[in-house]
Amino acid sequence: ARRWGTGLAAPAEMFAAMAVVRLPDSPRDPLEITQWLREEKRIEAPVHRIDGALWVRIAAQAYNEPAEYERLAAAFAGT
Repeated sequence: ARRWGTGLAAPAEMFAAMAVVRLPDSPRDPLEITQWLREEKRIEAPVHRIDGALWVRIAAQAYNEPAEYERLAAAFAGT
């Protein structure tokens, strides 16, 4: 959220292994973004539009590494 200049869907202390983060504004369809992440960036993270804003759900698991979250952040650089 800091990297994109956005915010979280709830206070950070309410999240455990998952978080919902607002994406930078975009006119793109959430399904299109989800497919683009999966097919072009090899990132599995669902995107939804709620009240006009785009949100991505990220999950922290033992097999994830910080570099993977950096890849997600970089995928939206400049948007």
